[in-house]
Amino acid sequence: EKTATSVIGYPLMKEGLLLSAVNTVIDHPKSKKRINMILIGPAGLDKTGFLYAATELVPHSSFEGAQSSSGLSLTAIVVFEDDTKILSLGPIPRCQGAICAINELNRMNPKDQGQLLDATQEGMISLNKYNTNAKIRSSTTIIASANPTGEDWEDGVPILDQVNIIPQLLDRFDLKFILKKNRDFEASRKYAELKSLDIINDNNQEQLEKQRKDTEFLQKYILYAKQFKPQVTEEARHMLNEFFAVFEYTNPISKRPFETLYNLAFARAKLKFKNEVDAT
Repeated sequence: EKTATSVIGYPLMKEGLLLSAVNTVIDHPKSKKRINMILIGPAGLDKTGFLYAATELVPHSSFEGAQSSSGLSLTAIVVFEDDTKILSLGPIPRCQGAICAINELNRMNPKDQGQLLDATQEGMISLNKYNTNAKIRSSTTIIASANPTGEDWEDGVPILDQVNIIPQLLDRFDLKFILKKNRDFEASRKYAELKSLDIINDNNQEQLEKQRKDTEFLQKYILYAKQFKPQVTEEARHMLNEFFAVFEYTNPISKRPFETLYNLAFARAKLKFKNEVDAT
């Protein structure tokens, strides 16, 4: 199992993970504060290790494999035991206020993916089956991974067109990180140096203890940062609105980035232990 400090490389993804982790809150269905995140790239780039590490940052988080899950098993289902109806909650509602990491989301069929839409956006699951009508709070941050289905996506073909995820669900991920196989010699050399040390120290108790302490530090840091409730200054509000206007003009696809932009600003202020979102 990976610790939160043992995944090599990916500095921007790690920054994105910290922003997601500090905004793991039980929010209101009409005011989403969670920052969902997806990693997209071919096999062999340690996406699974990154997801395991993500669950180490926030208590009560969970790692799930989409290939062995259904939409209902991840959310909620009504089962019968001895003629008694029992509401069985899946890992997404059980991880409320934490992270549910879903590995290889693209391997889940489109119908099951559709059952995740309300949970990823509103943080609410509607269940209507066997005369049971329930609204289940699922204010859970989703961090997922997916593999592209095509072989030529690195040659200019848009990768999001080659991921077997329904557009409505893909749109609900605030941060999308595209991973590609490294083709830079110096970067490969640096990776080999770091990875070799990781392998050599795999059973080194001193190194393992250091990683454990580093992970505990990150957990405490995030827990403390989550206590801050920053307010947006007028200057920062103007800057964020201007940035969104330019973004939407060049990418007229969805209004969701507006909400994401503000949530990222709040998260960054928390990580800096600040009581306001300012121009810096």
